[in-house]
Amino acid sequence: MSYRTRVTYTRTSTDSDWYVARETDFNSYLQSQYIDTGKIISSTFTDSDDGLTRTILFEWDSESSLAEFNADSTVISDYINPRTLYFVEHNITREAEFNV
Repeated sequence: MSYRTRVTYTRTSTDSDWYVARETDFNSYLQSQYIDTGKIISSTFTDSDDGLTRTILFEWDSESSLAEFNADSTVISDYINPRTLYFVEHNITREAEFNV
């Protein structure tokens, strides 16, 4: 049975871009380790009309694949840590909901 998460990002101004992992190596890693293997089944992005909120609905093949992703040292160093720093610098908040 798949496992879904909803992540909502909120920014105070559209002057700040949404965070995007720019590392080609990370994007290749994400593709080969999580997308091509079917661990991430889908991701759907929805932006609010005012552009201040972005919601992403992720469908994982299982809750354990999400846990693997969150504990993956490459994901942490090449995606989560830079994203967190970017959010602090650009006043963007992140809220995650699990098993939605």
